Amino acid sequence: MESVTSEIVYNSAKIIAAALADMKTIGTLPTQSWNCKNAGSSNDTRIAFNKAVETAAARDSTYIFKVDKHEVPILTAPVKIDITRKNSSDGVTDIGEWSPERLFQQSPTYTQKKIKRFFRVGEE
Repeated sequence: MESVTSEIVYNSAKIIAAALADMKTIGTLPTQSWNCKNAGSSNDTRIAFNKAVETAAARDSTYIFKVDKHEVPILTAPVKIDITRKNSSDGVTDIGEWSPERLFQQSPTYTQKKIKRFFRVGEE
């Protein structure tokens, strides 16, 4: 079996290849080399590429295309993390889950309590 990393890279590359093929089909694939340092260059190529990757990711329906707060595009695998707590007195407690689409979702059975800090900085 392939590693998880290899599988994610392989599937992401397929989505990016499909996006480039779509750009070639509709005639928006640049035929020249890309150079971001050219004076007077526009963002049209970047915008077209990001849109093509977003469309290809939507067709794939498992990988998610997002843009972070700095406008950096992210193609992420379908990751879901279950968050639990385990101790000797309570056993295992389900705290919630995290995924790229929904971010952190607290479990309805978990109550978060404000705890008193065990140390202080400065005077009381």
